[in-house]
Amino acid sequence: MNWLSVLRAILNLLYFFAWMSALAAPLMLFMALSGVDIYVSGIDIDVVQNKVLYYSILIASVADHFFYLAMIHHLRKAVYKINRRQLLSFDLKSHLFKAGLFCVIGGMLTKVCGAVFKYFIYPLYPLLYEDYPRVRTPLNINDSFDSIFLILAFGIFLIIFSKIIERGLMLQEENALTV
Repeated sequence: MNWLSVLRAILNLLYFFAWMSALAAPLMLFMALSGVDIYVSGIDIDVVQNKVLYYSILIASVADHFFYLAMIHHLRKAVYKINRRQLLSFDLKSHLFKAGLFCVIGGMLTKVCGAVFKYFIYPLYPLLYEDYPRVRTPLNINDSFDSIFLILAFGIFLIIFSKIIERGLMLQEENALTV
């Protein structure tokens, strides 16, 4: 078994679990709309009191699952476009570019929403409310710099790699015309 087959198997497995995650993610919204309180961790207050913030974080989290699914879908398509006879193709370039774009957008969607709250809105709470509650909660918004930069770096790497493939295809066409 070669490395490409291993990569295809891993991406197929990831794709299956991404589908399960994406299909289950809207349940958070339905649970919240039915009155179940879903708390957000990484933030030291009860965000359920602020409904706009609460639903924006939940919607961003649900959208993030679908962006992740789209990224895995395009990575799978790109890997299946690779063959020994024709290594570079416009389809490969297109799928890598889309995968990178979905990675950057989806990865940053949840992170930006949590970071805006944590660094801009949360410091205003003592000014707006005299006795605001402090609650530790289970839905995790990780805003560690290593995860944010790793997601950004991977997405940007895919976009740059798609541009390199595009340039290689242009040189290949140019070379075919000169012969």
